[in-house]
Amino acid sequence: MAAAVTGGASALLREQLTSRLYIPNPSAALMRAALINGARSQGVRKSGQGFGILDLGGTCLALRERTFKIRDEKSRLQEGQSRTYQFQVDDPSRPVKITLAWTDPEDDPGADSALVNDLDLVVVDPNGKAYLGNDSENRGKTDSVNNVEQVTIPDPKTGEYTIRVKASSISSGSGQDFALHMLDLAEN
Repeated sequence: MAAAVTGGASALLREQLTSRLYIPNPSAALMRAALINGARSQGVRKSGQGFGILDLGGTCLALRERTFKIRDEKSRLQEGQSRTYQFQVDDPSRPVKITLAWTDPEDDPGADSALVNDLDLVVVDPNGKAYLGNDSENRGKTDSVNNVEQVTIPDPKTGEYTIRVKASSISSGSGQDFALHMLDLAEN
């Protein structure tokens, strides 16, 4: 049942992105980032618990009201390259949630790791504190296993934040594109 619901939600989200936001060909990574970022929290995210409960209504309403922004980056990052964005937090009562997703190339059968290309999400607050993708337990380690990374800051400080997407390891020769779903931002 979950696959059918998610498939239907994906079709409706794609319609929203193409007809209302005029994105002619949204990537699978963008759709995944939007659905995951719009998910309702189950409380504190812990390893193995997932990103929350699918909430298509909340996802589409946030996109329509422009309370979230999306970025479908078609230009590919090569190993060692990064891309940065800034955004401003004016209301510390609204949590910050940023999701990075990419469609990883197929790996060779029998490979040690299923992840071919590894991107890392880092969000730096106005005081210089760095939040790492999928590090909700603040271990200080980057995620080198998943092709979706998320940073959630429940009580953000006001001021300018920096988002950095870094290509830590790119095994495919063509580089890696990605998508972000986040608060309003301006590219730097």
